[in-house]
Amino acid sequence: MSKTTIAYRVDNRSFTVGSVIDLSIPTYFAELKTKELQLQTKLQTDSSLWKRWYLITLKIKVENKLEIHRSNFYLYPTKPIRYDNVFLFKNLQDAQNFSRKFSIPNLYEVEIDEKNILHIGDYSCLDILMSALDKTDPEATVSELSQIMDDYWSGKFTDNPVIEFIVNPSTAEVIRII
Repeated sequence: MSKTTIAYRVDNRSFTVGSVIDLSIPTYFAELKTKELQLQTKLQTDSSLWKRWYLITLKIKVENKLEIHRSNFYLYPTKPIRYDNVFLFKNLQDAQNFSRKFSIPNLYEVEIDEKNILHIGDYSCLDILMSALDKTDPEATVSELSQIMDDYWSGKFTDNPVIEFIVNPSTAEVIRII
């Protein structure tokens, strides 16, 4: 008998209790790119959107760098492709923080079978990578950026980890809308 666990999903899409989180409709990454382009157009008339656009642009860079690092350097060939899977937070507070940071409105409590967890990582590594790419840390070297990505893919945790599960699509069932 498989063991199940509770996790939390932040999503722009609307789901009902009993639904499974899938990727058959626009994925998080496709939505990010669409949102980036929409905000870029609106920036011409509303400069207050600049910070939101910039955060989304940085998020896309981080995701692209993580995928290139995973696949091109053959260090983590068994790790999942982030674009093809579903991300969940282990803790509700972390999911709420992510929701606020990226202005993503919907939050779901989901149940997953632990055998469907493909990777457990520390989302704080992505935040560190985002800061380094943000030029707020101009001293960040290629080897430092590589180390951050290695820490993420190898499952190392920071002092204040934000635990993220990567799971197969259509394996997380919504049990509560938050």
